[in-house]
Amino acid sequence: MAMGIFHALLNNLTLLVSLGVLYSVILRKFPQHPQLRGLLSGVLFGCIALLGMYTPLHLSEGPIYDGRSIILSLAGLFGGPIAGLIAAPIAIAGRLAIGGVGQWVGIGVIVESTALGILLYHLSKDRPWMLRWPALWGFSFLVHAGMVLIQLGMPAGIRWHVVHQIWAPVLLLYPLVSLLLAWIFLEQRAAAELENSLRAHEQLLQDILDAMPNPVSYKDIRGRYIACNRAFCFYNGHDIDRIVGNTVDELLPEPARTFFAQKDAELLDKPGEQHFELQIPCSDGPTRDILFDRATVHRADGTVAGIVSVMGNLTERRELEAQLRQAQKLEAVGRLAGGVAHDFNNMLGVILGQTEELLYNLDETDPRRTELEEIRQAAQRSTELTRQLLAFARRQSVNPQLVDVGNQVTDSLRMLRRLIPENTAINYMPLEQPLTVLIDPAQFNQAVTNLVLNARDAIEKTGSITVTLVDIALKEPQAGVPVPVPAGSWIRLRVEDTGKGINSDQLEKIFEPFYTTKEIGKGTGLGLATVYGIVSQNHGFVQVNSRAGQGTTFDLFFPRHDAANAPKAHAISPRRSTDEIRKEMSESVVRPGCTILIAEDEEANLRLTARILTRAGHHVFSASSPAKAIEIFAAHKSEIVLLLTDVIMPEMNGMDLFLRLQEESPGLVCVFMSGYTADIISSQGLDESQVHFLAKPFSRDDLLRAVHEALLPAARSLIADP
Repeated sequence: MAMGIFHALLNNLTLLVSLGVLYSVILRKFPQHPQLRGLLSGVLFGCIALLGMYTPLHLSEGPIYDGRSIILSLAGLFGGPIAGLIAAPIAIAGRLAIGGVGQWVGIGVIVESTALGILLYHLSKDRPWMLRWPALWGFSFLVHAGMVLIQLGMPAGIRWHVVHQIWAPVLLLYPLVSLLLAWIFLEQRAAAELENSLRAHEQLLQDILDAMPNPVSYKDIRGRYIACNRAFCFYNGHDIDRIVGNTVDELLPEPARTFFAQKDAELLDKPGEQHFELQIPCSDGPTRDILFDRATVHRADGTVAGIVSVMGNLTERRELEAQLRQAQKLEAVGRLAGGVAHDFNNMLGVILGQTEELLYNLDETDPRRTELEEIRQAAQRSTELTRQLLAFARRQSVNPQLVDVGNQVTDSLRMLRRLIPENTAINYMPLEQPLTVLIDPAQFNQAVTNLVLNARDAIEKTGSITVTLVDIALKEPQAGVPVPVPAGSWIRLRVEDTGKGINSDQLEKIFEPFYTTKEIGKGTGLGLATVYGIVSQNHGFVQVNSRAGQGTTFDLFFPRHDAANAPKAHAISPRRSTDEIRKEMSESVVRPGCTILIAEDEEANLRLTARILTRAGHHVFSASSPAKAIEIFAAHKSEIVLLLTDVIMPEMNGMDLFLRLQEESPGLVCVFMSGYTADIISSQGLDESQVHFLAKPFSRDDLLRAVHEALLPAARSLIADP
């Protein structure tokens, strides 16, 4: 009998070992699905209990004894209510199918074992000590003590015989087996939780790597890739399953594999950091400049475990650096051009003024007038050159207004068609809706004219010029030459030709002053520089796209403006003829004898201006510096009604000088002289009747007109209140 008991126990022990193995598989396969895990565990525990009932210990006809009490109690304890409530019915159905006089006692054992297991499952959630071995042994002993008590429900003829036969193995051996199996389950659950935690940690690390825009990889000392991110896969052209576990020999062609093998050997030979640059072809086609930052990874004992590598794409950075250098170069050239133009304007002013003074004093029949006229015309042509230089330097005088650029383009092209040969077609579709830009109309027309004439010169035989306007909203910066266009709302003017195009190595230079791709004598090199300056001065951007033999496209981006929210434009009086000015001066209330203070640091201009105004009948004080002007004004402030000052001077600029003098004489009127833009005297909150601007170089008539218009309201005030 004893051998039969131990043989039956051995069979059940085999089933219990199988249960432990299969249960560990469920724990590892379904870590994130507790309901599914409970369902599968219930089926597993129920089936093992069922198999145990078919290899039982028979003590008498009808009663059978097996390990179902161990299995079902552990089903409730480790699988929870779901597993227990699935395993118990399976075991009950099996026991009913076997039948015999002890079937109801057997069903009672099934219910009792499962219920106690589920009870301890809930109690142990807040009491982890219940899952330690003393509590588990007590739990198992309680389950099997209950099992022995349930045996009292056997028929009276076999009741005590059965109890006598089973109490010792059930109370002494079954709790130990339950304890052992529970310990195995606990270890398996801890191992599964650790494995799931490691898997989640690995996934988190992989997600972190994949979130990094730079390619990252890690390889062991044998050169086999252990981990990498999506960016590395993209650059490499293989998916992660293809990369991990392989070396560069399986992934890269020659000579790349030899190069990286040599770099790996150098780094492993001298552990630390390694940095180098390399051009590599990427999976999406283009070749990129890549910076490799690599370092050795060390174990706790100091030995090298592998190499981690981070790749940085230098291509975009170098493109941006090149664009920045180009923008800085154009800015520097612009400052230089503006300074040269300013100084040149001063000299031209002297030449032009002295020539006009000579002409003014010569008789109309004097033969010397011809040479003087040529000098004046040359000075005027030079003035146009300086005007273009100032446009490039963004320092020319402007009168920004709200302009419907569609109408402006239409008007400009109407005049330009007469300058375009018949073999060149101009394509332009007028827009129905207005596109509004805040710009000086003359500047806009000049930009259109320069681009269209440039396109005309680029077409050698037959071709076309296409002009388009579009309202465009950029959600992100648009890369291009010479600089990218920021995101925002823009009005884009495009002038596209089918001419000979421009070589790529020349594109970054075409906006520089005096640089031209045309033949000698056919271009000044200021056309595109002027366009660049005009667009930049109006807070816009220029981009060019061209290839030799494929034509050229210029895009001008102007900020879009709402007509309702536009700032007030500064009014500029139209230029009148000399006869009109002289007639008005003779008929107006202004009489010679007004006192004028001139502040000009250029001695030749100072003398010339003073002489012209003195000959016109005015009383003039001359100051070669702001300090001298302040000193003179302090002595004669009751006499001086007009300040004629240069804008750019040492010590103090003209604006500050005027504000300083106006504090002592609020009615003082000022005329600013400069080759620079009038922006410095705008937006100062000054009365427009007190502020005027005279652009250098100016003629004698320009000077007299500016002084006359400035003195007119001041003179009226003096007459009304002498």
